[in-house]
Amino acid sequence: MDLTIQLNGKTKSIAQTASITTILKEYKLNPFAVVVEINQTAVDKSTFDTTTISNGDCIEILQFVGGG
Repeated sequence: MDLTIQLNGKTKSIAQTASITTILKEYKLNPFAVVVEINQTAVDKSTFDTTTISNGDCIEILQFVGGG
């Protein structure tokens, strides 16, 4: 059974056992170049592998962009 979440404002279906790392790999995002929030709470990078996603979670992935 899949979970339904909000990912950057869009409804998405993911595997029930998905972690933050799983989602970042799916979108080919470098975990060291993003900040992840679940339900408006920042998640420590050291827990990306073990932080699992729950049904209905609201996840925001923010990327660092260089410029000048």
